Amino acid sequence: MTERQNRILEILAEYRQVYECSLAEALNASQESIRRDLEHLDKTGLIRREQGYTVFKNSSALPIKTTKLSVSTMSCSFP
Repeated sequence: MTERQNRILEILAEYRQVYECSLAEALNASQESIRRDLEHLDKTGLIRREQGYTVFKNSSALPIKTTKLSVSTMSCSFP
């Protein structure tokens, strides 16, 4: 697994659900690169991809984050 993929998992562990464009912004990567990473992580069974966002497959086991988010979990706007 790459360093960026590990960071994606860390972000998901903290926030449960994150939009792909928010991951791209937080990790200073293109959305295409993030999509490739997410496809790999999905194939390994660690995450589940939904329409535009990603969650851990077993997110119910994760604690709820109650502090202010530094990664946007809001949907992204596109032109």
